[in-house]
This record gives sequence, C-alpha cells and structure tokens, in this order.
Amino acid sequence: MKVFDYELGGAPSPEIRMNSGGNVFIRRMYFPKAGTIERGHSHTYDHVTFLERGKLGIIVAGRESVHTGPKMLKIVAGEEHTLVAL
Repeated sequence: MKVFDYELGGAPSPEIRMNSGGNVFIRRMYFPKAGTIERGHSHTYDHVTFLERGKLGIIVAGRESVHTGPKMLKIVAGEEHTLVAL
C-alpha cells in the first residue's frame, strides 16, 4: 500500500524521544528523510502535532493534507492518523 507515493510496508519509522514536565507529556518525533512514516493509530484524547520544519503529509480519518512547518495541527480524539515525511 502506498501513502503519498511512499510504500507503507518496509518504510522507516521516526525516531521517538519522550519528555514530560508537570503533567504535560511531549513526544518528539524526528523524521530523518522523506518516506519516513508514523503508521496509522488513534488516541482517546485530542492532541497537537507541532511541525517544526519541513513538509509533512497527514492522513486523518481517510482525508489527506500536506503541511509545511512551522505549524501546529490539532488531531481530534478517536481519529486514525498517519504521518509521512515529504
């Protein structure tokens, strides 16, 4: 299966770094190259994805969009989402 012209099977995953302060949790993802994919998943809570720089393709609940950083993107609870470095 392809997402944004990249093959999902065998695609590299982003490097994950986790931090917290107080009761705020931060999950930082580093996408080293185009075609790096954070595979589809959902959460029981709304969250914000901050795109620091570069270009990111996002599929949320089957809808595709492309974003260029810096930008904040709200992902609503329960919506499956996939992130692809472009």
